[in-house]
Amino acid sequence: MSGCMSRIPKLLPSPNSPPSVHNIDFESVDINNDGNITIEEFSRVPQHPKTDSITPIISIVVIIMLIGGMIYLTKFIKPKE
Repeated sequence: MSGCMSRIPKLLPSPNSPPSVHNIDFESVDINNDGNITIEEFSRVPQHPKTDSITPIISIVVIIMLIGGMIYLTKFIKPKE
């Protein structure tokens, strides 16, 4: 158990760590090799994927509904006397 717990701090970022930077080589962005990045060249740079918040919300709602359904089904289970 202690072996698993000792790895958690290494896997999680520290609370005050800066956000990760999206590093792209200048040479890969500067298509025409003129030393300047134009708006057209900048628009071809891949952007960060946005955080998906819908999937976790749907998962939590489904889990809550399943738990509610199981609680409701216990209404029909009668103990044998």
